Amino acid sequence: MSKVEKDDFLKFLEVANETIKEKGKIYKFRCPLCGNEAEGSKNTYNGHLFAKCKNCDMQIIE
Repeated sequence: MSKVEKDDFLKFLEVANETIKEKGKIYKFRCPLCGNEAEGSKNTYNGHLFAKCKNCDMQIIE
């Protein structure tokens, strides 16, 4: 992973983590990379984060 990819990933993770608070609820937020809509949730069992931007395909699966 290049430094740019790592920086983009961390930027996306930070915004997703700040936005997605409750387990099992789907949250929509503005992607910090492309400005389009992203969405994510936390698993109800273990609280792991899942988030994805529909436009730039950045995604986090914890």
